[in-house]
Amino acid sequence: MAEGDRLPGAVTDAGAAYRAGAVRRRHVPPGWPDITGLLPDGRFIGWSGKAPDGRQSPVQKSMEAEVRKRSGIYVLGRNVEDVQREIEEAHVHGL
Repeated sequence: MAEGDRLPGAVTDAGAAYRAGAVRRRHVPPGWPDITGLLPDGRFIGWSGKAPDGRQSPVQKSMEAEVRKRSGIYVLGRNVEDVQREIEEAHVHGL
């Protein structure tokens, strides 16, 4: 990736958007990660942020399985270090 290039990504806090009435549930699938993007190798990455005592809902677990089934990276992260570790373990180059 050339210097200055940015990876496509988005913060998709669907829960907050639903509560604010900004989007309808049909626009963002249930369980969709909070932050999403594409890695330099073209794979999808999704990060569901959780508080230290937070747990995944069943629908979030299902979304994680779907992302991983398609060779994407799904991070259930409590901090940035969790995301970095998942990226390193997935052998992503070019970051």
